[in-house]
Amino acid sequence: MRTIPTLLLCCLAFFSLRAPKPQPIIQPQHIQYIQDSIQRPIPQHPIQIEIRVAFLPPNIVGQTYPINQDQYLILLNPVHRSKWPLTLLHELVHVKQFKTQRLQYNTQTREWYWLNQPINWLTPWSERPWEQEAERQALQYHQHYSTK
Repeated sequence: MRTIPTLLLCCLAFFSLRAPKPQPIIQPQHIQYIQDSIQRPIPQHPIQIEIRVAFLPPNIVGQTYPINQDQYLILLNPVHRSKWPLTLLHELVHVKQFKTQRLQYNTQTREWYWLNQPINWLTPWSERPWEQEAERQALQYHQHYSTK
């Protein structure tokens, strides 16, 4: 009776050793971007960014939410794991936009603002200036970091 669970554990251990290791979510380019563009100098309060994997609508790869002015939550959709490196840079640009108050969220009214103007969520993604800025800066940083 005890041999079946032992055999099962040995098989699972063997296959888990042979399985490719998942790529870490945070890579050196992300850490460098946080240091270069987001983190405040000491002795100011550090910015805290929590990254979680969460199932989002199928067409959404990542989302960023401000918790307060020092804390941010980034969600990454596991369906799009191959897009995570660039998406995480994109979401970090949103953190920077929140930090500089270009992008704002009012927790009481649940309203979003870009450059102090209410956001119209009916605007197509490709025409949203905060998204285009995040996309452009993420691509630039990714290309710059890749050539170092």
